[in-house]
Amino acid sequence: LGIVEPTHGEVDVSCGMRHFSQHFNEALDRYPEHVAASYLVDCCRLGLKKRFRHTDEKRLLEGACEVLSWFGLGKREAVKVSIKDLSGGQKARLNFAFLSLCPAHLLILDEPTNHLDANGLEHLADALTCFEGGVVLVSHDELLIRRVLGSSDHSELLVCSGGSIHQQTGVKGLESYRRAAFREQHLKAEAASQAAEKRIQASRQERRERPRGRRRACMSEASTREPTPDVEPMRQPDLVQPPAAERMSLDAYFKSRAKKKTKPVNSVAQPK
Repeated sequence: LGIVEPTHGEVDVSCGMRHFSQHFNEALDRYPEHVAASYLVDCCRLGLKKRFRHTDEKRLLEGACEVLSWFGLGKREAVKVSIKDLSGGQKARLNFAFLSLCPAHLLILDEPTNHLDANGLEHLADALTCFEGGVVLVSHDELLIRRVLGSSDHSELLVCSGGSIHQQTGVKGLESYRRAAFREQHLKAEAASQAAEKRIQASRQERRERPRGRRRACMSEASTREPTPDVEPMRQPDLVQPPAAERMSLDAYFKSRAKKKTKPVNSVAQPK
């Protein structure tokens, strides 16, 4: 591709190669005012002429719209919406249409499923299975990988892990890789669970060995309840004491009452 110079050895690029980069937006940003159809006419004129056998500009635009429709981009988006206003998924479809009009023996696809919905992913898988050349696919999408591996009896799966590459064969290699990946995930989860249980046991043991002191009653800082104010007990009203001069003993009280009591008349008048 000429993007990176080799550090040593030789690279044979005599065959036709096309590259889909996950940073394809950078290439499309050079044509912000173009619409999708005019972009294909400018960049893939030879491919459109060969595909539709027309040289007229208007017929080439119509052919470009037809190619874009194969990848799910409608006529309105193809001729009325500028490239800078297209969504990420629509730009990806435009890039796939561009690749389809450029003859190549080898396609190098770097994360082509970015920004694609389920319908776009299905169209991409169908196109790659029908492609008669070689395909180098870099992807995390299991469905697309399975479809591409199943399209040829000579397909290979290269798993990049831990700084090394492991080679598997076809769909069977994918199944073997999935089993190994699940087993690795299970072992990691089990190890994490055991480590968590050890931390819990260590924390419990630490609490048991900690000396116990008197607990002080305290109010939590996070509590929003206000303490109940102390209410003094109700006091009985004090009886008004008379002055000391007016106080008298009980005996004196009864004596005074006896003096004031009138004596009854017991004499009876005798007849003369």
